[in-house]
Amino acid sequence: MGHLLVVAKQTLYNQAVRNTFWFGGNDAVMANAQAICDGVRLAWAANLASALANDWSLSAFDVYDKTIPSVPAVEILPTLGTLVGSSASEPLPTTVALLCSFKAQVAPPNRNRKYLAGFWNGQVVSGYFTTATSDAVQDWADDILALGTSLSLAIVMEVVALDVDGTVTGGNPLTSATPRRIPATQRRRRIGVGI
Repeated sequence: MGHLLVVAKQTLYNQAVRNTFWFGGNDAVMANAQAICDGVRLAWAANLASALANDWSLSAFDVYDKTIPSVPAVEILPTLGTLVGSSASEPLPTTVALLCSFKAQVAPPNRNRKYLAGFWNGQVVSGYFTTATSDAVQDWADDILALGTSLSLAIVMEVVALDVDGTVTGGNPLTSATPRRIPATQRRRRIGVGI
């Protein structure tokens, strides 16, 4: 069984933003990395592009084969090129994100979360992300959870346990996602902090 760590490389206000995804299964191998990355990009394009400011972009993926310790990443460029948000409105501050929580209905490890950045300022009304934005993130998450089916690959999005050398020692398939409408803050997204 393979395990791939896929890092979505984004930019907001010329600052690096990252989201990481674990995929496991018999087809979670480097030979399928391009298709997996293109599928993740498609989830963003189909569901979130209109909610994202044009100061945000998704340009590449770093993919690690975590069945082999200490192997460096391979950079994968999306087949359809860089994805840019479609709104000319001002983006929310770089520290403001929409938190999407993923869960597996099993014993730990069973939780994962993604902080999504780049939404334009009209996506937050009266202190909450709008229902439309939350629904779009739900569709994004559902598409990523169903990636194996849409690509006809034996893969699942998973949460993993790691050995001290970074090798996967176990994992569980994630089965559901819940977007949080209350804006979340991610300290590492402050300009000058983090990557």
